[in-house]
Amino acid sequence: MRRTTVRAVTVLVSVVACAGSLAAQDEPISIGVRSTLHSAVLGEDREVLISIPPNYARSRARCPVMYVLDGSTYFLQAVADARFLASVGMAPDMIVIGVPSGASRNRDYTPPTTTESDLKDFPTAGGADRFRTFLVSELRPFIDAKYRTETYSILVGWSLGGLFAVDSLLRQPDSFDAYLAISPSLWWNGEAEAATADRIFTRGAKLKKFLYITHGREYNGIPKSVQWFTRMLGRQAPTSLRWTFAYLPTDTHSSSPRRAIYDGLENLFDGWAIPEDSGIPAPAELDARYGTLTERFGFHCRPSEERLNGMGYSLLNRKMTAEAAGLFEYIVRTFPDSPNAYDSLAEAYEAAGRLDLAVENCRTACRLGEEQRDVRLATFRKHLEGVTKKRSG
Repeated sequence: MRRTTVRAVTVLVSVVACAGSLAAQDEPISIGVRSTLHSAVLGEDREVLISIPPNYARSRARCPVMYVLDGSTYFLQAVADARFLASVGMAPDMIVIGVPSGASRNRDYTPPTTTESDLKDFPTAGGADRFRTFLVSELRPFIDAKYRTETYSILVGWSLGGLFAVDSLLRQPDSFDAYLAISPSLWWNGEAEAATADRIFTRGAKLKKFLYITHGREYNGIPKSVQWFTRMLGRQAPTSLRWTFAYLPTDTHSSSPRRAIYDGLENLFDGWAIPEDSGIPAPAELDARYGTLTERFGFHCRPSEERLNGMGYSLLNRKMTAEAAGLFEYIVRTFPDSPNAYDSLAEAYEAAGRLDLAVENCRTACRLGEEQRDVRLATFRKHLEGVTKKRSG
């Protein structure tokens, strides 16, 4: 039913000297792959762009998935925003899927309409239900089969793609868990989405979802329709729906995604980051924080291992070895498959003079490093050799 092809998506960095090209030293920087699958629902081949987190190969963790419409345009930015937020501990690692639109954009992103002007300007419109079925019933299983995915998914759409995001939230809310509707074309079909939402919420619908909705300085009918929609949300939206409206005064319709993707993810994962102005948290505080986040998102939430690791070494550098060991022990419990976690814990035990435990954890780091072909394996082995010699006397 489905045939697939995969190609690498790379950004080439060229180094050119005054005397001539140094092309032999050039290396591609890969951020993902380009894949094609056949959709039985749409009756056509569809291209997708896929990016996994930089540390994906060194981990066994599952990742939330962000699906980005108009993927040819916004894939690179979405990858950059997702990777940056994860690298500074403000969001989990995410798999990013770019879904290019191509010539079928007007067909795929629009619900049916009865408005004469819509039908005249968009003669192929009305295919949103079929496109949603493709995303949920064909593309998602394809991604889930290839990668370690969490059940949590995010949909990002701009303009007509934002309309599609709002329509999905209202008509099939379980299609995704979070929706970023950037400058959505809510003027569509006489602003029918606001009326649909009002009717659904009046009936008492409970949506445990997240919606980020925005517009910039635009003169296309979007500001008026979005403001009407958000006023309705303020009156009728259930408390179970987390929603945020953001006005982007320095952005136009075309530029709004550059700010809104980052801002939307930051709002979605509010509370994920560990505050830096309140000291290094104790393991019990970390359990409480990420336990609350796990309840909110419905998947196992964990802090950034890299951020915690840095905090642990900060304690070691301040000669707070007991506190450092306690934090590294928490990291090992939280990331039991991480060789670096054991190597760091070994350093804390070594600093505390607990050399038997240091050797034991160094050995675990080396074993996991070998199993995972970790690029730091030589460093782990050198540490084990040094601690073993120190213990021997």
